[in-house]
Amino acid sequence: MDWKSIRLILWLALLMIGVLLLFSLTLVEGGQFPSLSSQAIIVEAVDSSNSKSVQDWTLLEKVEECKEALRNSSKLEFVEKKGKLIKKQVALCVLNIETGEVLEKRFWLDEQDVARANKLRRNYQNNPNNLPKFMPIDPQEDFEVTTNWWNNWASDLSVEKIGSASNDIYIVAGNKFSVPNSYIDYPEDKTGPKYSDIVFVSPYPEGIHDPEIVRAGIEFLSRRVSLAFDELRSQGIKSLSFPDQLVVDTMSETFVKSILLVEQTDPDAILNKAKTDEEKRKVAEKVLLRYGLNGDKAYRYTVSKAGAAGPAQIMASTGSLMYRTYPEANLFRDIDIGRLDMVNAIKTEILVFDHHLSEVRRRVNSSGSRAKTIFTNLNEDLLDEVRGMVYNGGPSKYNVATGGLNMRKKGAGETKLFLEKLRVIRGLKLFDV
Repeated sequence: MDWKSIRLILWLALLMIGVLLLFSLTLVEGGQFPSLSSQAIIVEAVDSSNSKSVQDWTLLEKVEECKEALRNSSKLEFVEKKGKLIKKQVALCVLNIETGEVLEKRFWLDEQDVARANKLRRNYQNNPNNLPKFMPIDPQEDFEVTTNWWNNWASDLSVEKIGSASNDIYIVAGNKFSVPNSYIDYPEDKTGPKYSDIVFVSPYPEGIHDPEIVRAGIEFLSRRVSLAFDELRSQGIKSLSFPDQLVVDTMSETFVKSILLVEQTDPDAILNKAKTDEEKRKVAEKVLLRYGLNGDKAYRYTVSKAGAAGPAQIMASTGSLMYRTYPEANLFRDIDIGRLDMVNAIKTEILVFDHHLSEVRRRVNSSGSRAKTIFTNLNEDLLDEVRGMVYNGGPSKYNVATGGLNMRKKGAGETKLFLEKLRVIRGLKLFDV
């Protein structure tokens, strides 16, 4: 075979390979014979559509959804007989923490059951046989509520779907609760002529104890305390206990935040029932959860047996005294609302620390050189404990002879527990960045 014939054969072979390649590409473009890589993409897309979808919501977002739904739902009904409340409705927002589904469920509460449970709580008793029963409004209701601990709108409630064979887990992520208007100080919170519906999220269901919500509580409290400090600083409020300084320069924001936690933390839970630091932290975080879940309304409806109200648990007489003593601080003239407003209450709290400590210093200065030396040698932590003891029990609780708590004074036992809580909460370093 000559060279010309060989070149012709090679040329024809190359031509056939080119035609085959062109035909193959045409088929691919027509979608008939996808390549291996495109086939892998299709398989991946199929797998993705069949797999469990990634959760695209947070617990805090669902709580806000619940609160909004409860605010917009119909008013709660109640039944009276001869002007006396017999039973009332409560609305619960039930959250499926697996799927994110939220449902509103309504139940009746017997007012006698509520009154009995409130009496037990006020006397620090807990009888599981005397807790209110949640009676469904709908006879076909398939959700059952269990009361683990009763505190009205801040109760610890469990909820379960009757006969459910799935692994779905439900929690109470909010409730709408009816209270007498005497509980309400803010006019805009009154929703009816005799009773008002408040929307609240209890921090007690275990499923609500989420790190994101704890952080939200820390951030909320830190912002409000910083605002209070900024206002007092801009107003140039001088300290009575350290006259050469501004009042906000005599104490730390961390201390003020710690006292706000101390005021609202159950002493038995954090001092006795909690054994480890982690357990103690979880108890203290309940207060932060409450702030993270409810913001400015966290303690708007909270009044102690003694009449102390609001986040800083301030007595009306104390609020009035601070209003008169520090007129430049521009505290609310309406003492009741002033104790409930977060920033105003914190400003009042700071001024109480300063005022009561100035009374201590007055007593120290009239008690001789030894008392002065003891007070002067108090380090910052001990000085904060003095602020704490006089905040809780008044200036007379300070013992000028020892620099500590005067256990001979009436109510010293309660103040001792207050200081023990302060030491625990301070040691947890919840506000350290």
